Amino acid sequence: MKTFRVKMIMPKVDALAAWMLTTNPQQSLRITRKLLSDWVFVVCVGLIAYGTWRGVIDPQEGAVLAAAIVVSSIGFYLALRSGFNLRFDDPALTLPQVLAAITWIAGAYATTKAAHGGTLMLLSLVLVFGIFSMNPRRARLSGVYTICIMGAVMLYKNRTDPLVYPAPVEWMHFVFVLTVVPTITT
Repeated sequence: MKTFRVKMIMPKVDALAAWMLTTNPQQSLRITRKLLSDWVFVVCVGLIAYGTWRGVIDPQEGAVLAAAIVVSSIGFYLALRSGFNLRFDDPALTLPQVLAAITWIAGAYATTKAAHGGTLMLLSLVLVFGIFSMNPRRARLSGVYTICIMGAVMLYKNRTDPLVYPAPVEWMHFVFVLTVVPTITT
């Protein structure tokens, strides 16, 4: 009886996987990797909701950031699933995905107030995800972008909210970014 149920369910699971991932093995691998990296975004959106509920994140800023994360994740999935990505020399769209993720991390840094330091570890995670798929030029570009956007956000938040983003702490955070990011991306 159990074997019969498994045989009945497996074709449905296979059909669902083919629909979500395609039957093209290379595209399926790209989509699978993208969906695995989306797990981090799911956790981040959950933390944004938690931070909003606990009063650590402004509800409007949290909603905008969460929506941007969800829309970009869906957009990249659709680009991969539709085959649109095959028009580019990097069909995994690694650099655009990394730059989008770094942008959302910078947004999280700016919105998480007292918890902002915790977002820095996500920078390393995203860069490590992408580094194995990018050529050296793209890796360097992602590193330069990361340093520039994080430096700009740190400076902006220090100027607009110096009690939560004090200059000595922001300087230390920036030195960590300036030290770790080039190590990962070169």
